Amino acid sequence: MYLSRLNVLKAVLATSHETLSGINDRMHSLLVKYSKHRYMPQPLTTSAINGDGVIPGTASERWCLLRILPFLLSIIPDKIFWETYAYLNLREICDIVFAKQIPKAFVPYLSVCISNFLQHFYEAFPGVRMTPKMHFLVHYPRYLQLIGSLTAVWTMRFERKHCPLKQLARRIKNWKNVCMSLAKSHQLNQCHMFSAQTMFKTETVTSRACKVKTSDLPNALVAALSQYISETEFWQSYSVSNETVNIKCNFTYPLRFTDLELPLFFYCIQHFSLQSTYLFLWKVY
Repeated sequence: MYLSRLNVLKAVLATSHETLSGINDRMHSLLVKYSKHRYMPQPLTTSAINGDGVIPGTASERWCLLRILPFLLSIIPDKIFWETYAYLNLREICDIVFAKQIPKAFVPYLSVCISNFLQHFYEAFPGVRMTPKMHFLVHYPRYLQLIGSLTAVWTMRFERKHCPLKQLARRIKNWKNVCMSLAKSHQLNQCHMFSAQTMFKTETVTSRACKVKTSDLPNALVAALSQYISETEFWQSYSVSNETVNIKCNFTYPLRFTDLELPLFFYCIQHFSLQSTYLFLWKVY
């Protein structure tokens, strides 16, 4: 999958209709975020696109690049016809494979998508060698029938656990007994976390807070707030965050999935708080 993303980006940039600066500017302007981190792809560089370069970022950032790539391109010229088809096939494969629930009728369709993707990829990049991971796609429909959703057996949770250990190994620079150093550091860190009294009692922090009166707000908003706040004065802030979530005004966030597996988003307009009560005014779409 990563090989396909890299080659599609190379093909798009080779047409001179797009520039790295234009793609990076559009990427930076996207306001969709989740939790405390944006999970947006890292800015693309010339070295990552040319030759055998590697797209920077974590697995989640590269996955995000695959999903938002159409929003980063102003125009897709006809010159990259096969590359476009390969990308669209790969998107369909990811949407089915990463879904929590899929109908049984989608399994044969997944086989067709995988076959089309491999064929289009070969026609678009005849000089690129296919990797074993691309061959493993052929077995995904059978695995779906055997064990259900493949997200239950993916390795993202293990990659997340492995990431800080790799960072620690590079930071300590002690290569005599790396396994023992990592195990000892991990055990001490776990003991510290479980012994902390505030581990499961995260502190909520607001920013740019100011006092507002109900007389300064629209009547419809005051009527809605009166169901939760009886005082005539309370706080309005720009953002509210704790150890896991950071919600800012004028940002869009994922809310939940509908019964048809369609995502719902909400746009945070205003935030109000009083003591331990936090209220958000948002627009769902």
